[in-house]
Amino acid sequence: MELIEEIKELKEYKENNDLTIAELARKIEADDTTVGRWLKGEVTPNFYSLHKVRNFLNDIKNSEEYAGLAAANPATGVIDSCQVRFLSKAQEKITSRTSTLKFPATR
Repeated sequence: MELIEEIKELKEYKENNDLTIAELARKIEADDTTVGRWLKGEVTPNFYSLHKVRNFLNDIKNSEEYAGLAAANPATGVIDSCQVRFLSKAQEKITSRTSTLKFPATR
């Protein structure tokens, strides 16, 4: 996905959820002035901020997919093969993200 598309997605998310720039910035864990400048096209996110934006957008997409799967058959509570694949992929993403975290050595 290109940077311009990601910024458009951020704008859409902000508008669809009736958020202020400050509320959106808190969700991304970025400065609200900076996020406002991204949305206006004045500046582009640096590498670190872009990483946070991409993670945020991926989390939104994953939660929307999960909500759609859960709503498919709420009466039975049965997990079908599609849900199993989704949950497996979600677990893989979580595992890959947490495996890159560095923790200080304990004594």
